[in-house]
Amino acid sequence: MGRVASSMLVDLAVHDDDLGAGAVAAVASALLDVVSAAVDHRMPQRSLTDRVHADDLRTVQQSMLRHIGDPDHTIADVATELGMSVRYIHKLFSAAGTTPRTWLYGKRFERARSLLSDTDQSVHEIAERLGFHDVSHFPRSFRRTVGVSPRSFRNTGVVAQ
Repeated sequence: MGRVASSMLVDLAVHDDDLGAGAVAAVASALLDVVSAAVDHRMPQRSLTDRVHADDLRTVQQSMLRHIGDPDHTIADVATELGMSVRYIHKLFSAAGTTPRTWLYGKRFERARSLLSDTDQSVHEIAERLGFHDVSHFPRSFRRTVGVSPRSFRNTGVVAQ
């Protein structure tokens, strides 16, 4: 399907001068249908349940990100806020191949990299802002996760290989 759509796009580009305005609109509409069919053909069909779970996971993640700097905000708090069970939230993350804690730490370190690159905040301030109880633990965790210390990352912007 993709090759058919691609060939049609190339042919249309080559011959578009030969077509009148009405014909171009009709061909463009038909081509859009072909491209849509090609995309639908390549996309795995997801059940309604899978789509609901994906939406629920995004909702949980958004809630977690809103409270990224609060180390005392637990999954139980998120569950209460969203009217979900803790078990369901863990199942959502499990289906995505991770855990809530692992996902949140990944987002914290992603944000830390951004703050180290884009601000003059101290490492201590960034650790507090991202909800690390023990700010002295942050540089060790950052190094273990990212591959370099926060200070080295800020100075070079390069992640160790």
